[in-house]
Amino acid sequence: MEVIAPAHVDSPFHFSIPQADKISDPLLTLDDATLGYSEPVLQKINLSLHPGDRIGLLGPNGAGKSTLMKSLVGSIKLLDGYRFEGGNLKVGYFSQHQVDDLDLSKTAYQCIQQLDPEKTEQQVRTYLGGYDFKNDKVKDPIKLFSGGEKARLALAIIAYQKPNLLLMDEPTNHLDMEMRQALTMALQSFGGAILLISHDRHLLANNVDQFLLVEEGSLSEFDGDLHDYSLRILKNLNKTQSRKSVKSDAQTPGAKRQIDQKIIKQLKADILSAEKRLKRLQEKIAEAEAILQSPDTYEGDFQDDLHDLIRNQTELKTEIEEVEKLWLSLNEQLDACS
Repeated sequence: MEVIAPAHVDSPFHFSIPQADKISDPLLTLDDATLGYSEPVLQKINLSLHPGDRIGLLGPNGAGKSTLMKSLVGSIKLLDGYRFEGGNLKVGYFSQHQVDDLDLSKTAYQCIQQLDPEKTEQQVRTYLGGYDFKNDKVKDPIKLFSGGEKARLALAIIAYQKPNLLLMDEPTNHLDMEMRQALTMALQSFGGAILLISHDRHLLANNVDQFLLVEEGSLSEFDGDLHDYSLRILKNLNKTQSRKSVKSDAQTPGAKRQIDQKIIKQLKADILSAEKRLKRLQEKIAEAEAILQSPDTYEGDFQDDLHDLIRNQTELKTEIEEVEKLWLSLNEQLDACS
């Protein structure tokens, strides 16, 4: 890892992620585990996370990185094998699902205050100020927040609970450059263990000293850095392209059917995931539009809230368009396989 300079003095973000007072070693272990849903996604997984570990997960999309994260958190049960928690384990888990599941009727102030009711209003405001929630913003309902503001609040909630293990699945999605830099700094000073999935090479390069590769249903140590992994992807792509026509000719009808069924199964799973995401987004934009259509919204000093609502509505529409395009593309691929 590289040690980076402190964030710019004018940055609105000034926060750290304190570590839990107590710690266990190991923190969390998977022993000969099979991970997945109705069918296995990863098999024979042996992973032990220790204090000070700073691990990045590499692998193609759909290989099972998020499935591994969810299995470690315990949000999906193991199909086989064992999961052991250290006695003092405190997990901080960040994913897009956590962001989407924020209670839109609450405020940022309420989210932190309910974690520690004894804190004064000024103490809560000071804490949230480090994530650039200031003045009236701390008591605005979350339904007025942009995607980036929701992600910042989710990070603030995680950090407030003093974890000793951070499991982070694409934490920089929706964050601007200054917040990404502030998060990078906060992770560098964090004293616990980190397991990180990210397409942000800067975040990985500055916070990870070991890589694990999730690929073809297994988990293995990757002996190299991000540059080595990029070269590996390019090499594999060239091999795939050069062998594509040969494999197509050489496959027996039975083998080809087996491969087609595997592709179809994955496409159906991706379509279902896109449909669930689309449903959540449509519910959120319906809420935003209902507020915009309500006469009560325009009473009193509503200019700031109205600006936030319109921005949130615009972001939701953009996300819906992206998910709809993905859904259509996946269905076209499925039709081509049928």
